[in-house]
Formats: sequence, C-alpha cells, structure tokens
Amino acid sequence: MNEMADVGIRERKRAATFRTIYAAAAELALEVGLDNATVDAISGRANVSSRTFFNYFASKEDAVLGIDSGEVSEEAIEHLSNHRSDDVLHDVASLVYSVVSDSTIADSRDLRRRVLEKYPQLLIRQIMRVSAMEDRLGLVVADWLGSTKGFAEDSAEERLEAAQILLSVCLAAMRVAMKKWPRDDSGDPKENYTRAVDLLRTVMERVS
Repeated sequence: MNEMADVGIRERKRAATFRTIYAAAAELALEVGLDNATVDAISGRANVSSRTFFNYFASKEDAVLGIDSGEVSEEAIEHLSNHRSDDVLHDVASLVYSVVSDSTIADSRDLRRRVLEKYPQLLIRQIMRVSAMEDRLGLVVADWLGSTKGFAEDSAEERLEAAQILLSVCLAAMRVAMKKWPRDDSGDPKENYTRAVDLLRTVMERVS
C-alpha cells in the first residue's frame, strides 16, 4: 500500500512540475515573444534546472504548447485495439486523436488558445509529434487491417502501405480541425475533428 502511495505522490509531483513549466513557457512567450522565451528563461521562471526542463519537454516550442516528450501510450493502443468497430476509418481516426490529445494539457484551453492565436505556426508541432510516431502507429494499423475484411488476403507490406495512407489522411483531417480549434471558443476539439473526418469520408465516397 505504501509503495502504491509513493507512486501516486511521484505522479502528482511530476504532473505539477509539468504544468508549472508549461505555464511559465506559455506566459513568457506571450509576454516577451517566442524568440525571447529561451529554455533558460523558462526554466528560471519555473524555478527548475535546464536539465529538469528537458526531462519534461523536448523543446521550448513543445513547452509553450504543453506537449510532453513521452512516447505514444501503449495502454491507449491496447485499449483502442480491444475496442475496435467495423469502421476502419473511425478506428484509425480515434488512434490519431488519442495520440495528440494525450500529449497536451487538457485544462489550460484559454492559455493555449492565446498562444496559438499569436503563434499559429506552432500548430505543426503536434502534427510533427504524431508524424514521428507514424512507424509505430503504422504497425498497429497494419495489424488491425490483417483482421479486416478486404485486407486479410493482402501481404504484410501491402497492409503497411494501406495503413500509412490511412494515417496520412487522418492527419490531414487533424490539420483541418486544429486550424479551427483556436478560433472556436465554444467548440469541442473532438467534435471539430469528427466533423473533419466525416468530411473526409464524404470526399472519399464521392471520388471512389
């Protein structure tokens, strides 16, 4: 019991430090500009060392957005793999959304919105994070396709190619949704993404 309590305390401390660094980075960028919000300046404002900073964030841009430096959650992959539907596009879209949303702070919407309004170029950071994981995600989706009607007879290489295409189109839908998120205070990010995926499905049906 004590060991479990210790783990819980460590997780809470890590989460608190993560949020402190993020808030310092985002607020500093808004106050003095992204170029002047250096790692040293952010670390100083958050009262942590530069070494500690890089234990939480891969770059100052990731800190400003609140994107952690961790890998895709294997638990999330397992959960999605065990709760698949008959809709392949929906399943792949859910996987992409999970990777992006799990990597960002969910309860700092207003601060993140202001950062993105001032520095819209930072939107690409989330896409880059997902793209860096495409090899891992590609293998997951290819495995899903192996048990999907219409792909079961394909070779492993063909399924991987199909998986990469599916990931690419879902990432394209994510780009559309992400451009809308900071401009829509009342909208739900997941709903915006769902609308983008539905539009993608309509386009695919019309050109097929």
